[in-house]
Amino acid sequence: TTSLEQAIKHAHECYDDEIQLYNEQIESLRKEIEEAEWSLERSSYDCRQLAVAQQTLRNELDRYQRIIEIEGN
Repeated sequence: TTSLEQAIKHAHECYDDEIQLYNEQIESLRKEIEEAEWSLERSSYDCRQLAVAQQTLRNELDRYQRIIEIEGN
C-alpha cells in the first residue's frame, strides 16, 4: 500500500510539474501575443498617419499643378 501511495504521490507531483511548465509556456505565449498586438496597433497607426500625409502631399501637388497651369495660360 505504501509503495502504491508513493507511486501515486510521485505521479501527482510529476503532473503538477508538467502543468506548471505548461502554465509558464502559456503565460510566455500570452506575453508574446500582447507584444505582437501592441506592435501591430502601432504599425497600423503609423500606416494611417502615412496615408494621411501621402494624401496631403498629393493634394498639395495637385494645387501646385493647377497654379502652374493657370500661370502658363
